Amino acid sequence: MELRDYLNIVKRRRWWVISTVLLATAATLIYSLFFQPQIYQAVSQVVIKEQPAAASALARDLLEELSTQPERSVQTQVELIKSKPLAERVVRALQLEMSPERLMGKIMVEPLGKTNIINIRVTDDNPVVARDLAMEYARQYQDWRIEESARGLRSAASEMMDKSREAEEDVRDLSRQLGDKVSSKDLSEEDKLKLQNAVSKYLESEQELRKLTVAEELVRGQYEILLDEGVPAQPVSPRPARNAALAFFASLLLGLGLAFLVDYLDDTIDTREEAERLAEAPILGEIPREEEGREERRSVIVMVTSPKSSTAESFRALRTNIQFINYEQDIKLLMFTSAGPEAGKSFTVANLGVALAEAGHRVLVICADMRKPNLHTFFHLDNKTGLSTVLIGKASLEECLRSSGMANLKVLTSGPLPPNPSELLGSRRMNEVLERARQIADVVLLDTPPVLATSDAAVLGPRVDGVVMVLSAGSSRRDETRKTRVLLEQVKTRILGVVLNNVRETHSYGYYYYYSYGERRGKRK
Repeated sequence: MELRDYLNIVKRRRWWVISTVLLATAATLIYSLFFQPQIYQAVSQVVIKEQPAAASALARDLLEELSTQPERSVQTQVELIKSKPLAERVVRALQLEMSPERLMGKIMVEPLGKTNIINIRVTDDNPVVARDLAMEYARQYQDWRIEESARGLRSAASEMMDKSREAEEDVRDLSRQLGDKVSSKDLSEEDKLKLQNAVSKYLESEQELRKLTVAEELVRGQYEILLDEGVPAQPVSPRPARNAALAFFASLLLGLGLAFLVDYLDDTIDTREEAERLAEAPILGEIPREEEGREERRSVIVMVTSPKSSTAESFRALRTNIQFINYEQDIKLLMFTSAGPEAGKSFTVANLGVALAEAGHRVLVICADMRKPNLHTFFHLDNKTGLSTVLIGKASLEECLRSSGMANLKVLTSGPLPPNPSELLGSRRMNEVLERARQIADVVLLDTPPVLATSDAAVLGPRVDGVVMVLSAGSSRRDETRKTRVLLEQVKTRILGVVLNNVRETHSYGYYYYYSYGERRGKRK
């Protein structure tokens, strides 16, 4: 399929696309405006500060050890904020009547770019609750991390304090043992070394204790709350315009998909391209659809009742095309048939006969449908005698010919319905009728039953100069059309072309309407 074929499908099924888009977009907009609850979002920010140079100088060993732990990374802090223990702390602090799991579903935690700042977003249908939850999450995270960090430092400080006291006791004990020797400075080298070691040990433990105390204070300032937006004024959801836009594009894709699906499942012929491809024959005429009076036109000759209508013009165009394909003047017997009923064969034959007669041709219209004849109703004739009467030998062709009420046009109705139509149409007598028809008319049009319904058309096909398949847009089926072509080809029938009935009016008839409307308007004046 080419791009044009896809565009034609969209054009034919445009109401599926339009309806889907309108319904989905309108439903989404109505739901967003009147039924979807309003959701507010509050944001708080926490920054994880880098340790200053002073802190590294005072407690370098311990703080460097802490700073190299994996949980100090920003992503680890994000996961900690989203954890259940922190949610439990917030629930307890605010005395919320909700489970931690439900609270965890209301928050979204993410780092701000490649910084040490973490955004905590909380959504709720109450803007005040959203603000309180966001701020409480930041506070609880700050307190929790300080408690966890300070707990280790306090434990280390307690151990160091015990060591400092032991070192102090050792210095005091040693000083009591040496007694007067310390004050008189009459100490041996060994005693001096012992005392020096005891004092050094004490001083070192005191220094380490001071480092831990400073580190604990620094840890308390490592986490800081940066942002408090206050109560959000506008909801973040719903967003009617955004939802409607998304629904529009989504429904557009859905509508296109439905259009192609319906077209794929629909087995009827809608376009001239399909008709040409399936019949493997050119389009000789396109008869436009008339919405008003469509039922009545089955037995109306529009060439007489509406000679300036677009339908009448289409039959004149059909007449011209038949004259073009008959440039060698070797086509006199034209058979019109279809795949199934209700394609408009009789309507086409009756109006084309009048169009040919208007052009000065001697035309003979024969109703060869001796099962469900309809052609005589167009000319308001009875069906007491006709083709069946001639075939059984009760009358000659000339005796059964009827006047149509128009110059150059004669009609042979089907006559009484026989029990054996196929045998009569395949008889030697039928050959004689056709030969005689060639002699008395320039063009002979035969209206025959549908190919798939009976064998009548297949019997007559090889005896005529050409066959025209009549299809109805929107009702003739692809598979039936294909089978009709195959059956006609099997009996060596020459398919001249296709007449497509009930075609949606196109711009090709627009000029006619312009002139027709102007003429009618002039008459009224």
